[in-house]
Amino acid sequence: MSGSRTWEIGRRFISTQEEVQNLVEGIDVRILKHWNEVCTETLVLKKGDVLYLPPRVPHCGTAATDGCSTLSVGCRAPSTSEMLSRWAEIAAQKVSGSIVERYRDDHLWDDTKTEDKTIVLTNPSVITEDAKAKAKQLILNAVVEFLDSSDKDK
Repeated sequence: MSGSRTWEIGRRFISTQEEVQNLVEGIDVRILKHWNEVCTETLVLKKGDVLYLPPRVPHCGTAATDGCSTLSVGCRAPSTSEMLSRWAEIAAQKVSGSIVERYRDDHLWDDTKTEDKTIVLTNPSVITEDAKAKAKQLILNAVVEFLDSSDKDK
């Protein structure tokens, strides 16, 4: 790589929503419409210099000399949904532990039985807060077990 490049760097992280709302439309790269509003620091990097910026920090590089070329490597941090999706892929292959425990809704049945000994649902069209809490606890137990296990167990 050669030459020098001036980098304007935002001094705060921007949210995904803020980025999407301020992108220049119709191009394949992500460029903010209102760059000057977020820029607060300027650096000049020369041949051999390295600049690391964490995800969600707005930045803009401009060639400061003729023949300037730089290499940009993007390391995208995973979103929560991507981490959950990957965890679900791994969890789906498990055969033991909390992850294979099945949800049971015994608590949804009314204690009273009809004369013919059949069980009557209290309200079959409603997912109760107790049912949600129980499902949530099953999922949390599986996640905690997964995260607390060693890498060789995954």
